[in-house]
Amino acid sequence: MLNASISHQNGELDEHLHIEALQKTYDGRHNAVDGVSLTLRQGEFVTFLGPSGSGKTSTLAMVAGFEAPTAGEIRLRGTALTGVPPHKRNMGMVFQNYALFPHMSAVENVIFPLRMRKVTAADAAARARRVLDIVGLAQHRDRLPKQLSGGQQQRVALARALVFEPEVLLLDEPLSALDKNLREQMQLEIKRLHTEFGITSIFVTHDQSEAMTMSDRIAVFNAGRVEQFAPPMQVYAAPATHFVGSFVGESNFFGVRRLDPARGEYACDSLGRTLRAHSASDHAAGKDAYMMVRPESLRLLEQADSAEQDNVLDFQITGVVDYGASLLLSGLSGEVPVRIRVPGARARALANGSRHRIAWNAGDAHIVPRI
Repeated sequence: MLNASISHQNGELDEHLHIEALQKTYDGRHNAVDGVSLTLRQGEFVTFLGPSGSGKTSTLAMVAGFEAPTAGEIRLRGTALTGVPPHKRNMGMVFQNYALFPHMSAVENVIFPLRMRKVTAADAAARARRVLDIVGLAQHRDRLPKQLSGGQQQRVALARALVFEPEVLLLDEPLSALDKNLREQMQLEIKRLHTEFGITSIFVTHDQSEAMTMSDRIAVFNAGRVEQFAPPMQVYAAPATHFVGSFVGESNFFGVRRLDPARGEYACDSLGRTLRAHSASDHAAGKDAYMMVRPESLRLLEQADSAEQDNVLDFQITGVVDYGASLLLSGLSGEVPVRIRVPGARARALANGSRHRIAWNAGDAHIVPRI
């Protein structure tokens, strides 16, 4: 399993929160979390991304202390958290359903964790007012949760999780109940607060756009394992596995066999031709792999375009989806499905059934192992 430890420039290990070979089984037969190892840096914003049942929420629950690991270890600043109850881990938690006390005002909800930590009433009130100021709710601090919008309730939940200055902030799909516009606003708000407070944060979501726009690094979960842990653009441009490439963004995958390492040539039997890619591959000649090409990397060729292109295919359009600024063209090259994303103005005259040539540069292709 991937070890994501990162070093400071001075060579010292920057290990704030470390998860080592973590496992969790609920039935004694199947692992919901199956050997997850990750290291988070101080102040880093990490997203656990994956479909339902992939193990991301179970991993978060073990970090929070709500679930006990079947095996493995979690360390905070080098100290093992085994047996430490949730309220002694110094971690702030923001839940999907906000979990605010309905009978308490916004400021009382924010004061509550300070009261549990025996902070004096005057100091607790001052700190609660200050953090509600930061999240933009100073004028609503005396309102009950039912008098606040969903976005405002989420800000109260954030303020409550931040007010005691936790070591780690845990966010369990906190935006899933919000509408699209409000969700996008809260993404910016959460990132602003993260920058302002500088707290190591774990954000759980199944929404790839949230992960791409908010994260320093993304841990992509699948079937209880982390298939890749990397910065967003690396996950997008150079996915480690077929699953990562298909889950994060739209992709075309062509089954290939490596032919010539020096020339970057690959045989694609389904297309009946040789394709080229620049991405490094340590696969032996003849070994099966996938060539991944994002739809926006493909282009329609004009009649006057030179035939000297890296990769050229015949293409017949079978469907067009208009997104306004761009169009997604679905079609076939022989019997192989292909999708292309092109500027809207360029393609609106194209019709289903029309035939074209398409191409992509070798540098835009990425080789993914076939496991």
